[in-house]
This record gives sequence, structure tokens and C-alpha cells, in this order.
Amino acid sequence: MEEIVLKPEQEFRFEVDFKKNFYITLRKGTGEIFGTEMALNRKYKFSGTKRHVFTWDGCVLETEGEGKGYVGEDTPMKKNPNIGGPRVLVTGPPDSGKSSVSKILLNYSLREESSPCYVDLDIGNGESSIPGAISAQTLVRPIDIEEGISISSSIVYFFGYLTIKKNRNFFRELSTQLSKTINEKINKVSLLKSSGIIVNTMSFGCEDNNEYLLLLDLIRIFEIDIVIVLGDETLYNDLKIDLDINNKKIKNNQEKDKNSDNDNNNNNDNDNDNDSLNDLNQTNLENIESLKKDDSQVKTQKKVDVIHLLKSGGVKFQSKQFRKKYRFQKIRDYFYGTDQKLNPYSFEISFLELKFYTISDFIVPKSALPIGRRSTLDPVRVNRTDPNESFQSSIVAVSFANIDGGELTSSDIKYSNIAGFIFISQVDTQKQKLSYLSPSSVTLPGKIVIVGDIKWIDYHY
Repeated sequence: MEEIVLKPEQEFRFEVDFKKNFYITLRKGTGEIFGTEMALNRKYKFSGTKRHVFTWDGCVLETEGEGKGYVGEDTPMKKNPNIGGPRVLVTGPPDSGKSSVSKILLNYSLREESSPCYVDLDIGNGESSIPGAISAQTLVRPIDIEEGISISSSIVYFFGYLTIKKNRNFFRELSTQLSKTINEKINKVSLLKSSGIIVNTMSFGCEDNNEYLLLLDLIRIFEIDIVIVLGDETLYNDLKIDLDINNKKIKNNQEKDKNSDNDNNNNNDNDNDNDSLNDLNQTNLENIESLKKDDSQVKTQKKVDVIHLLKSGGVKFQSKQFRKKYRFQKIRDYFYGTDQKLNPYSFEISFLELKFYTISDFIVPKSALPIGRRSTLDPVRVNRTDPNESFQSSIVAVSFANIDGGELTSSDIKYSNIAGFIFISQVDTQKQKLSYLSPSSVTLPGKIVIVGDIKWIDYHY
């Protein structure tokens, strides 16, 4: 057992292996983890994690168990709580602390009696669902210190891969659908609308131009007001330049609209002026009609601020082995609970009782198109597939698509909310049956199953 004394605005940074347990108790003063205040004299248990306890006014901690840590002072906590906006997106390179900053912003928003919507686009970690999925949920209480963000998200879509490179067009479409669903829900309640959203992204940099363009798309899709870039100055400067250009266009358009309104309010007898005014009004009407035809153009007409924050000194490089263990643990938590006290249910089912689909990018090579022409085919293809041995050890998604038994379309398969996930433990192609693990004892709520490439091995570390 060890006593840790923290001075004001210091933090205790610690990490624990997946096989070990580490306990922290707040004995005196105030302390918080990702913005959630710790209870005095309560023993908190941690395993397989890297976190920090921050204090504004100083505190005394008591630690025990198999963990290691140290006291640090170079923390962005002094700036994080002061960053606020209706719609905030957090981005940066790998291991820059995006999830940590997102959680801090969420918790401080809750302290202001708001109910922010957390949007998790980090498919590699699956913070609020499972790896390979994107999700959104409205928070009404602080994030649990031991369990983290609840995985019972209200809106979940299954991307099916751990990297966007596997299916970039589908990720863009799925993000667009998620944004539309969020807007439909929060616009109905004034508190939710004013509380805004916090978007946590996967890792982005400037090395891959396609990924950078996708980041710009996400800023537009989720109608972001503030972009927080962690650590990467190059990414910050590139976004600053591109978004400043957009902001200047918006300002110029607003000034033109203002001048147009002033001209409309002044009665001028000059025929030439009237002709010019009519031409201008006609142009504005044409522009408005074109915007109505393409909602995405309307959404770009929004000023976006870019903020650069230094990476916390407590953020460390995470090895591939750690990331894999973390993903496996998130999936295990889904089936067994964060305290590992739940027991999932095993089922056997015929191939014929379910319909399996994969979703993939479909890109026509430019060499196959006439010069100057673009493909009119859907860049995202839905494929019906039969169960095979490659399905074994796969995490697949059970969709709400076609739950009423109506006509099934490719859009239904791509954009329907996910009911839950199952683990395919065995595939018997001779008997045409498969065995699966489910967190629920009831039969599957739908017959449409989406297959990606998420694999899992059910064992303890």
C-alpha cells in the first residue's frame, strides 16, 4: 500500500496490465478521472487500462495492487474544461489522447446540467460499443470511473472493419446516416439540441490524402463548430488553412446576402439598377434551389474553429499487442459484462434461418470510364453470402433490417440500426448449422446478419 500526495493541478498517471488488478482510494481532498469526481474513501478497481487521477485543489490517494504510476504536471486539463461548443470533433494521430479528451469534455458538459450526445467513430477501439462499430448515445450521468462509457448505446451501426481503408466509402455513408439519425432525435428535445455533440474520431494524419479528405467530410457531415487537434501541428495547420478558406467564403456570402437585402429595401428608379437587382435576385434564387437539391452543400455553410492542444505527457505509445488485448477485452465485456459476472447463452441454428450479407466498396477504375466521365454505380455494394468456415470465430451484427418482413433493399441492409452482436463459435458446413454465443437468452430479433472481418477468441488473459 502506498500514499500518493498530489499538489493542485497535478495528476497521478498509472497503468495496469490485463492480468492484474490495481486499487485507488481517495483519502483526502478532491480528485477526478476523465472529469468524473471520485468519491471519498471508496476503493476503485482497475485492470487492463492506462488512466490518470487529476486534482484541482490537491488530494491524497492510497494505492495498492499490481500497477505502476507516477505524478505529472504537464497536463492539458487546464484547457480542456474551457473548450465548449454545440458540436465538437476531436481528432489527431494515434496515441494522442482523443478518447480521454472526449470523455473529459462530456463530463464537464454534464456538470453544466447538459445532456451531450457522444458520437464514437473510433472503430479500432469501440469505446461505447464494440470494435468495428460506430455509435451514438446521450449521456445523462457522469461516465462510470471503473466501467467507462456504457456499451448499451441507443444507436449503433456496424462497419465491420478495424480500419477505414477497408471500406472508406461505406464509412462515409454510415457516418452520414448516423448524423441524420442523431439530428432527428436531438432536434425534438430543446435540452438535447442545446447540449450538442462530442465526436471522437479514429486516428487521422496528413500522410494519407484520402483519409484527410474523409476527415473534412466528417466535419461537414456532423455540422461541426469546433475541431480539436491533439499533438499534430501539421494536421492542425492544414485544417486551419482549409477551414479558414471555407470560413471566408461563408463571410463573403453573408456580406453579399446583407448587401442584397439592403438593395431590396431601397427603391431605386434607375432602370439599369433595377435590371441588375433582378439579375442578382435571380442568381440568388438559382443558388438557393441548387442548395435545396443537395443538402451537403447547405451543411458546409458553417463557420468552423480549429483548436490545437498539446498531447498530454501521460499519453503513451500503445503496442499492437496492447491494442489487440484491449479490443478483445471490449468484446468480452459485451458478452460477460465489465465485471465478468454475466453468462452468455449458446445456440445452434440452421444456415437457412438467417440471411448473411457483406458490405464492400465498389470502385470502377478510371481507365474503364470515358475521359471526363464519372461512374454512376453505387460505390458501396451489398453482397449475399453463404456461411462457410471463414465465419468461425467471427463477431457479426444482427440487424433490425426487414424486421417487419417487408421488401428488403440494399439501403435497409446498409443503414438499419443494429440490434446486437453474436459470436460464431463453430460452423458445420456438412450439417448446414452454426453455433453462436449471445448475451441474450431470447431468439434473435432479426434474420439479417452483417459480416465483416472482426475476429475474437473467447478466453481470459
